Amino acid sequence: MKKLAKLCNFLFLVLPGLVFGLPEELPEPISGPWLTGSLLTPAAYTVPQGHVNLEPYLYINNSIGNYDEHWKPHSKETFTTTSIQVLFTVGLTSFMDIQAFPQVIYNHTSDQNSVGFADLPIQVNFQLCREKPDNWMPDVKLAFLELFPTGKFDKLNPKKMKTDSTGEGSYISVLGLIFSKTFNFGNSHYFRARSAFSYSIPSAVDVKGFNTYGGSFDTKGKVYPANEFGVLVGLEYTPTLHWAFALDVFGITGNKTRFSGKEGASQTGTGSQQESILPFEVISVGGKSFEQLSLAPAIEYNFTRSLGLVAGIWFSVLGRNSSQFVNGVAAVNMYF
Repeated sequence: MKKLAKLCNFLFLVLPGLVFGLPEELPEPISGPWLTGSLLTPAAYTVPQGHVNLEPYLYINNSIGNYDEHWKPHSKETFTTTSIQVLFTVGLTSFMDIQAFPQVIYNHTSDQNSVGFADLPIQVNFQLCREKPDNWMPDVKLAFLELFPTGKFDKLNPKKMKTDSTGEGSYISVLGLIFSKTFNFGNSHYFRARSAFSYSIPSAVDVKGFNTYGGSFDTKGKVYPANEFGVLVGLEYTPTLHWAFALDVFGITGNKTRFSGKEGASQTGTGSQQESILPFEVISVGGKSFEQLSLAPAIEYNFTRSLGLVAGIWFSVLGRNSSQFVNGVAAVNMYF
């Protein structure tokens, strides 16, 4: 689909590091459970001054199909993205921290593959409210993120089948608000509910040739990526002190990605004669509005309050003009 490359990059690169896609940042601030955090929904509190949180991730992302305009899935050749991302969080004050999460990705499909740096997110978080035991008040955190376009997004090699696309080419500004509340049922049995809301505004992108958003040999113009709104709900339960079960529910919607300029060769093959030698179908630039719903169940094991593992799967349930995917995700959380 026309939205596939755009949405996949956003989901698999940006979201895990963005305000609505960040695993737990530090041990539970109130007396109680040892939790690493669910795969997607962020923590609702900041790392204190003088402390550091380090969290390396491994993603194995498999795009296996597309959802059409009528929410019907269609299978396609699998496009696999394996990525290593390191989240680094430093506490600046008692209510503020800063995060950076560089990422290297390896794309593979058919007999083509490429490796490269992805876009770089930098995020600043502010603590608005702190949760206290036996109080209705939740943790509340405000987050500001800027995505810097350090990945490759245009002048792609058509023979690489978009495996050399590693970025969006856009400066993306994201505003997020995160909530969290923990409930104690006694005997190391805890339940935590978290929610996160985010809105992203991307800048326009100048593109040439084959690019993340589509295009052909002689494409030249400006892409206006979609604004996107995301909602996450994360649930965690601890049957024992060390083990926990987690589930994330993630919904995202975006408006149309527009293009102004020369599209180049069309889908029907009426453009450049070179189009006939391509190993894949040329698509136009941009894409329709989209929606997607996905789930991410996971299992956690926490060695201490400062060291834990989380691993699970993240898969799409339904969508419109978006990607159908099944991903494996694992992370190690270390708090100093």
